[in-house]
Amino acid sequence: MKSLFKSCLMQSISAIVPLLRQVRRRKLVLLYHEIFDQREQEDDARRSHCHPEMAVEVTVFARHLKWLSTFADFVTLDQIMEERVDSPGSRWQVAITFDDAYRNVFRLALPILEHYRAPAIVFVPVYYLEDQRRLPWWDLGAFIVSNLRDVIQVKYQGKLQVFDLRDAPGQQAFLNALSQHCYYATSEQMLAYQVAVELAVRDRLTLPHNQFARPDELAAATSSGLITYGSHGVHHINMAQASITQARHELARSAELITEWTGQGVSWFSYPYGKEEFRSPATGSLIRQLGFRGAVINNADYVTAAADFYEVPRLSVIGTWSTAAFRSWVVAVDFFNRMKAARPRRVPATAVEPATAEVAYLAPLGRSPEDRHE
Repeated sequence: MKSLFKSCLMQSISAIVPLLRQVRRRKLVLLYHEIFDQREQEDDARRSHCHPEMAVEVTVFARHLKWLSTFADFVTLDQIMEERVDSPGSRWQVAITFDDAYRNVFRLALPILEHYRAPAIVFVPVYYLEDQRRLPWWDLGAFIVSNLRDVIQVKYQGKLQVFDLRDAPGQQAFLNALSQHCYYATSEQMLAYQVAVELAVRDRLTLPHNQFARPDELAAATSSGLITYGSHGVHHINMAQASITQARHELARSAELITEWTGQGVSWFSYPYGKEEFRSPATGSLIRQLGFRGAVINNADYVTAAADFYEVPRLSVIGTWSTAAFRSWVVAVDFFNRMKAARPRRVPATAVEPATAEVAYLAPLGRSPEDRHE
């Protein structure tokens, strides 16, 4: 019943999209993650390991931009924030952002951006670009449940967790445990649990390298004149759980490396996970102190005159959306945002216990445990 109501609602709003986009001229920031080519999904070397909700097929991405270009101008984050007052007589303004710096953003999405002369800012979690051996935990979980049908035993904190991946409930239990140990954790805790999971499957599953771009690919993309970069931290951690010292490192070190790799200054930060429970006033103050011009979050809404430079809302594009759903969210995001706000709020999980796994295993190639954060 719930899905039927949602489908009917989307179709109803979709039917009046042409009217809404004419009478409601807005400023909107879109968030994408991975872009993939469906034709390559049988190719082990190029198949995307990203969760389906985070991955948008390249022809769908092209259709998004083609439709948007009929009524909107593509602008940068800076441009959309410089003039935040709605202008009834002008076209929409849309800024495009990508979180995580997947390689396919440059290989597949960039040619489409170039076709529409659409600028984009890519937010980079530098740890995963430095150490290609490690999948981020969300891709690790998606890869394991897609490729392993067996019982696994995860040994962590002296306890044994058993997951039966041969059926959907067992797979979901595993993904829930993985997300709980990683969403609400420090970088050490997150990586320690991830190591425990990797050790649990390594005899039965060969884990691929991650699919993030490499530093030289970031540098090459700057020649387009359309791509700029922002910080997504070092380890993609929950900034609300980080100490001030760790948060400072996540912000400053990531900006330093991105500038070193690309020659560009870094003035924007994207909060990992982006929702309210992953942000804190202390982190917000630190972002300002370190000289960032602003920060983006994952709250779906338009950019208005009241928008805070350090909490710029974005509409996160879901890979499983239909065309009607995408268009409906674009033209009525404030309506859907109010609907979501009316739902009972999720209670954040408590932080997990301190990590005790082998720290040496967490160090990037060629680095000792002591300098793994440098």
